[in-house]
Amino acid sequence: MTYSKTVYVLKIVLPLIALGMLASLFLLSRSQMDAPVALPFSARDLDARIREQRISGPIYNGTNTAGDDISLSAGKIIPQTTPDRPGQMTDLAIKVATAAGTEFGISAQLGEYDSNTTQVSLRGGVDLTTSAGYQLTSPLVSFDPRYSKLTAQGPIVGQGPNMTLTAGKLEISRPTETESLQIRFTQGIKVVLNASHESLPHD
Repeated sequence: MTYSKTVYVLKIVLPLIALGMLASLFLLSRSQMDAPVALPFSARDLDARIREQRISGPIYNGTNTAGDDISLSAGKIIPQTTPDRPGQMTDLAIKVATAAGTEFGISAQLGEYDSNTTQVSLRGGVDLTTSAGYQLTSPLVSFDPRYSKLTAQGPIVGQGPNMTLTAGKLEISRPTETESLQIRFTQGIKVVLNASHESLPHD
């Protein structure tokens, strides 16, 4: 095992050992305790974490180069180990909040990220919500956390302000670096207004 890999493994293993020790000490200090203390992880789970370099329940918060607040949470992350093998994620949720008040969130059962391009890909039924009142689903979404740029591939189906809609593609991005995020639907848009149920097809 190389030095860098050893350091990486220790970064995972030592916090787990510390967590187990703290839990044990806390429970053992209770005067009425008369049963063995179970550690919060099994030996098999610990071995798997070391072997897969797996991180469970991570939560990240930060500000990107555009000044937007980004939060990311996942059920599990397997970090990227080689340039041609993206990191894997499950139960992924990302939230973006801009200084101008624009917010959107995306979530999916599966995702992956490429540290070379900083792209995060979500799949397996992606849910998208925005502060403008859109609630949408897409089979595949690409997200660049550096600029809060999102591209969703169709079929995109969902609800908007007083409407239902379908589209072949959706983008959330800034036309220029100083402008606010804008949402744009393209490729065969179909809108049905909720008030009059009028169908408005677009090219």
